[in-house]
Amino acid sequence: METFMQELFDHFYGQPPKDNKAEKMRLELGKELTSDQKKMLLRITDRADEYCDDIALEAFRVGFETAAGIASELASMERNCLITSESE
Repeated sequence: METFMQELFDHFYGQPPKDNKAEKMRLELGKELTSDQKKMLLRITDRADEYCDDIALEAFRVGFETAAGIASELASMERNCLITSESE
């Protein structure tokens, strides 16, 4: 199910627009840092990106489940209305 949700998410949401400000800041900061500090900065930003991706996927999954539940309820209500109108 997780793979299915990831595929749906990827289908509906493309790559986010590139943030030129963040890239510019990263390049400026990179000039001031040592090699070890640059590696640490990259690990931190990679983890932050992964976290944002995880949150976005979870929000999509919850929204999808909510929509599926609403659709199920509406279909049930429609069936009940059809049954009621046929018995009258």
